[in-house]
Amino acid sequence: MDFREIKIVSALLLLGFCLLGLMSLAVHQESPDSSLTSDVSFSTILSHPDSHPPVDLSEKRKKRQQLMRLKRSQRKKNKANKNSPPGYGEKSKLTAFLLCVMLGFFGAHRFYTGQIGWGVLQLCSLGCCGVFVIIDLVLILVDRMYTKDGNELIPW
Repeated sequence: MDFREIKIVSALLLLGFCLLGLMSLAVHQESPDSSLTSDVSFSTILSHPDSHPPVDLSEKRKKRQQLMRLKRSQRKKNKANKNSPPGYGEKSKLTAFLLCVMLGFFGAHRFYTGQIGWGVLQLCSLGCCGVFVIIDLVLILVDRMYTKDGNELIPW
């Protein structure tokens, strides 16, 4: 190594240490009204947690459970009203079954039930070579196919 290469390597190391120091200051975010003073050491910056409060996962879990209970109760209500005449916007199991049998590779039954994302996926993959079509036929037959709103399909 000649002297010029040593100067370049040492300059790059110095630049790397400067960038590391700037990054450590950027990680520790101060509030807008206070400033970073010279008596704060690097160890105190690392020892203090971020100013954001910790996320309470139990609250998220509770909200998710409440939402699932609400969906279950809506499905039970819809199940109790199976014998009522179909209202505006309700979907028929027979229509979904026939669409699945005839145009299942294109996801027509998923489009019919309002599940556009699944319909596009089946359209692009041709029903994953028929695997989705068979699964959806079984779902329709065992009353597990729902509309986008979570409502059951009207019985045969």
